[in-house]
Amino acid sequence: APGGQPAEAFDVIDLDPYGSCSPFLDAAVQSVHDGGLLCITSTDMPVLGGNNPETCFSRYGGSALKVGYLHEMSLRLVLHAVATSAARYGREVRPLVSCSIDFYVRVFVRIHDSPARVKRLASTVAVVHQCVQCESFWLQHLGEAPAEDQKSVKFRPARVTVPGEICPECGGRFKLGGPFYAGPLHDP
Repeated sequence: APGGQPAEAFDVIDLDPYGSCSPFLDAAVQSVHDGGLLCITSTDMPVLGGNNPETCFSRYGGSALKVGYLHEMSLRLVLHAVATSAARYGREVRPLVSCSIDFYVRVFVRIHDSPARVKRLASTVAVVHQCVQCESFWLQHLGEAPAEDQKSVKFRPARVTVPGEICPECGGRFKLGGPFYAGPLHDP
């Protein structure tokens, strides 16, 4: 079947395990119809919140930082795991709603068969350079893609956009977090 879907695919899958959703993502993204809804819960906020960056990396493919925006970063790490899992099967993820509440995150995404749009994934993935002394941070995307309305389909490695080794705001050093999904968290 197209996109690596099994013969019997579902319109909606609600993935709500106790703990991390990561062991179930590959099966879930393959088992939903083109245009289907995937609802995902992950209840391991200590990991997503930066307490165990090595565990976060092994589960979600990125490291979390203990920062003021950790709830948003948690959502973006889960979306990164979903998007990279779907991309392996030529499928694109479009977030509809993303919520971080207390000890869990919940995301609702549409899954589409679109090998052409999967090529844009690197341009929606970033790492964050976070100053350890002040709240300043810079995002570094991992790829560049042409605008959606352009006819060009040339994709490029990203240009370096971070300011260097020292924070220009306060002179502090940087921590590195991610990679994570850096696209929209909600459907506009």
